[in-house]
Amino acid sequence: MPLLEVVTNYLAHELWLVPECLGSTYTETIDDLEVTIAVPGVPADLDNPYDSGTPRLAAASHAPGYFGTRGQIFRLHVFIVRVKFEGDVLAKDKPPNGAPNEIRQEFLNKVQQLWDHPHKVAEEIAGKFLQWLRAITTQPWLGVAAEKPQQHGVSYLRDVKSGLPLGGWGPLNTATFHSDQFAADNSIMSRAALEALKRSTPSVGQSLLADAGALTNDVEIADNARAILSAASACEIEVKRTLRNTATTGTSDMIDIILKKHSGLDLLCNQCMKAIIGRSLKEIDPSLNSQITTLASTRNRIIHQGLIVQDNDARNLIGAARRLFDILHAIDGHV
Repeated sequence: MPLLEVVTNYLAHELWLVPECLGSTYTETIDDLEVTIAVPGVPADLDNPYDSGTPRLAAASHAPGYFGTRGQIFRLHVFIVRVKFEGDVLAKDKPPNGAPNEIRQEFLNKVQQLWDHPHKVAEEIAGKFLQWLRAITTQPWLGVAAEKPQQHGVSYLRDVKSGLPLGGWGPLNTATFHSDQFAADNSIMSRAALEALKRSTPSVGQSLLADAGALTNDVEIADNARAILSAASACEIEVKRTLRNTATTGTSDMIDIILKKHSGLDLLCNQCMKAIIGRSLKEIDPSLNSQITTLASTRNRIIHQGLIVQDNDARNLIGAARRLFDILHAIDGHV
């Protein structure tokens, strides 16, 4: 069968690299597909028969503002993912421009079906490539969280033997919808304004919980493990902060002793809260207590077993953490 190839360019988010990396390729067979990640070395590597309307980017340029002994450093603007596979169409099968519209459309539908799965594989590999680069290069400008790969220009399908293109498709449009419950109301605006005017800053726990929410709801690639670790830590910190705030002149030392001996979230929410304020979370809200126990055990399983947390589970547990914060803020009158 004829050998076909899907070629897609992706933005590299200004990855810094040494010159030896330019022009390199990395290839692996995935199922029946030959997948290659290519780092352009010369402008011609980015030639695209369908991209006359897309602004041309340089493959790489000199990185600004660095120091050290490694010589010239480049920043990569674009990388390429190529996926080769066998298909039942050739360039000679492509109808000429003057062919009837229905014949041209039938051919386009066929080649789009051939392009679709390899393109999805290219998207997946490009995304994982960027995730790994962010994790192991430690270049901070690659982002706080992994991003969905951004296709640059038109992805196209070509006949490998002839080199001729069969069809091309631009980035797919997507839309994101959020619940209107995210909208700030007057009480939230007033709280934020009053705290700002007092020159105060959010507690460490509040900041970590906001991070957890962003890692599950405000990124295209959810980082559920980091979100759960942040949320569980936020709850522990906030419980301790709240209980310390309840201390009077004669009880602060005793409370410090209790909190230093107990750090588990379940112990803090029940034994410690019961001893210090007279009520445990289990007594205040049994259902929420069960969810917070699950949050703590999930955090432990991530740390000790590398647990993979599903999106809905992560969002539900972070919602539980927010409800715990509401209870804690009511206990100490925190605004």
